[in-house]
Amino acid sequence: MAEDKFEQAVAAKLKGEGWDCPTDYSGVTVDRLYDHWRDILNVNMVNLKVC
Repeated sequence: MAEDKFEQAVAAKLKGEGWDCPTDYSGVTVDRLYDHWRDILNVNMVNLKVC
């Protein structure tokens, strides 16, 4: 139960700082979260490239 309260507190703090928590990533595997994070990094790298 303490872990659940901690997670809720962290989520509330992040939301208060402007972060967004997509509901389709709630309760998914670590591998799914890792793939999502990698996709975001890849998009950001493409956007940062200066040619």
